[in-house]
Amino acid sequence: MFRWLLPVLVSGCLATGGPVRPTSVQGTEAARACPPGRKLLFHLNLADSRWNCGAPGVQAAVAAMGSTVMAGAANASVVEDPEYGRALAVVYPAESGSITCVARKRCAVHGGLVFRVPLPGGHTISSAWLSYRVKFEPGFEWVKGGKLPGLCGGGCATGGRRVEPDRFSIRYMWRAGGEATVYTYLGNPPGSGRGLPVGSWRWQADGRWHQVQQELILNTGNHDDGVIRVWYDRALADPPSFERTDLRYYDRVRFPELGIDKLIFSTFHGGQDASWSPSRDVRAYFTDLTVCR
Repeated sequence: MFRWLLPVLVSGCLATGGPVRPTSVQGTEAARACPPGRKLLFHLNLADSRWNCGAPGVQAAVAAMGSTVMAGAANASVVEDPEYGRALAVVYPAESGSITCVARKRCAVHGGLVFRVPLPGGHTISSAWLSYRVKFEPGFEWVKGGKLPGLCGGGCATGGRRVEPDRFSIRYMWRAGGEATVYTYLGNPPGSGRGLPVGSWRWQADGRWHQVQQELILNTGNHDDGVIRVWYDRALADPPSFERTDLRYYDRVRFPELGIDKLIFSTFHGGQDASWSPSRDVRAYFTDLTVCR
């Protein structure tokens, strides 16, 4: 009989060993499968024992992915989950906000967690698929809005910076009441930090797992023909919850060497000021985060 090795608490850190309950099939390799014709590039490794060793451990776990924590190392840890075995728990502290809000001394502390992971062979990736599951605790305070992970490339424009033809980012946002938005820094539609309302789904603060999947296809040349498709709690065989086919990610005439080269794990309330901040500590959970090309 096979025994799954899941983490147990040892001096506040996760270690493997000891008798544990089986994890579900969905929570193991089956949940990591890429869509037909795509190849696995990245899967968030929640078996790494360093996640539960405080801020230094989180920084070490992210360093093992070839990245650094930009904000919120003290806000993350791994917890056991009855459906998926492990989940990344992220805290959004009271009065917390974005990197920009803290730098301008308008928010007390960093909220959530922010890091970027370079994708293998990213400069050659013209089409990518990102999937993860997210669970907001009941009573999660949406306030005015906040960010959720996505994909980016080149200089990965974020933080209100001007869009340039050699960088892009596409993340998600929640807005007041859990309204869903696809949040972009793109050449088209033009502008920094542009929200594209999706209309067909809302984020749910119901303590349940919800899957969000996206497909990105870069534009050709300098044309407005790039694609994003999003499926929220839907199979890929179903019509997408959201689709745009008129995007410009890069000027690929000037920058043909650039691709979809980074995962941007970016989640926090904000926002440029404390009017976006939660009034108390709130939590969200992430699991089965996978990128395929």
